[in-house]
Amino acid sequence: MRAIILPLLLLPLIPLVPSTTEAAGGAETALVTACFVPAQDCEAQISASISRARSQVYVQAYGFTSTKILRALREAVARGVKVSVILDKSNRQKRYSGAECPSANDLRQPGA
Repeated sequence: MRAIILPLLLLPLIPLVPSTTEAAGGAETALVTACFVPAQDCEAQISASISRARSQVYVQAYGFTSTKILRALREAVARGVKVSVILDKSNRQKRYSGAECPSANDLRQPGA
């Protein structure tokens, strides 16, 4: 539990930083925000952000247990959004991870 709390405590230190990358049609700007639980509904904010994605979503997570976020990622793949996910190996254990539910296989397909 302590290993999870420290990164969560550091999240509020991340400023709102615009990130600009060159795309084929010009510059795209992404807004990076921090969400801290339990004061905020991070699951809803993350799901909403994924739902607004048009071209790509990058996910890196130590513990992935949210079926709501998984559903949003699956819907993004269905819309043609490129989804890349990096998870800690601990997510292979069913008792800890929503990523082991059968629908997570959609994210293991090419293009996801």
